[in-house]
Amino acid sequence: MPQEIDLLGNILKYSALPISLIDPASDELRLTYVNRAFETTTGYRFDEALAAPCPLFTGASIDPMEVRKIRKARDECRSLRLILTNTHADGRVIECLTYVDPIFFGQETCLLLGVHFPLATAFSRTSEPAGDGVLSGRQSELQQRDEQHDHLLDYAKQAMVRCLEMRRNTLYSRINLYLDRHKGVLPGDIPSSFLEPAPKASFVANELDA
Repeated sequence: MPQEIDLLGNILKYSALPISLIDPASDELRLTYVNRAFETTTGYRFDEALAAPCPLFTGASIDPMEVRKIRKARDECRSLRLILTNTHADGRVIECLTYVDPIFFGQETCLLLGVHFPLATAFSRTSEPAGDGVLSGRQSELQQRDEQHDHLLDYAKQAMVRCLEMRRNTLYSRINLYLDRHKGVLPGDIPSSFLEPAPKASFVANELDA
C-alpha cells in the first residue's frame, strides 16, 4: 500500500487542483498525502495536514455529520461529493466542494483520492435564484468543478494503470521519465488568488498511449 500511495502522489503532485489521499486503514480520518495546491488552498503545510487529528476534519467550523459521511465513504470504498465548511490555517472560514473517489488496484487494494475545490465567497452555500434556463453563479461554479474533477479522476486512473504496467515490467526508469514528461499537462486550474501564477497547459486525452 505505501508504494501505491507514493506512486499516485507522484503522479498528481504537479496538478494545480488541491489533492489529498485519505488513509484507508486508519481508525480516525487521516490524510496520507497532500500536494502543493492543497497546502496553498488550506494554508496547512504537508506535515500539518497529515498530523493526527487532521485539522481539516476537526476545525471549529466543520460539521461532524459531514465528517461521518466522509468516514463512511472511506470505509465502504465508494465515491462521495459534498460541500465542506473548513477553517483555513489563518482562521478564515472557507467552503470547499470535496470529492472522495476510490481508485482500485486489483480486488483488495483501494486508495481514496480527495479533491478539494475552494468555492467563491461571493455565492452563498445554497444556490441563489436564476431565470429560466440560466444557471445561478453557484450552480455554474459547481458544474465547472464537476467537469474538472471528472477530468482529473480519469487522468489519475489511466496514469496509475500505465505506471503500474511499467513497474510490473521492471521499467522503473521509464516511470520517472513518464512523470517528468507529463507534469506540464496535468488537468486542473483554480483561481489565481489561491495559487501562484503558472502556465496552463491543455490535457491531451490520449497522452498515456504516447
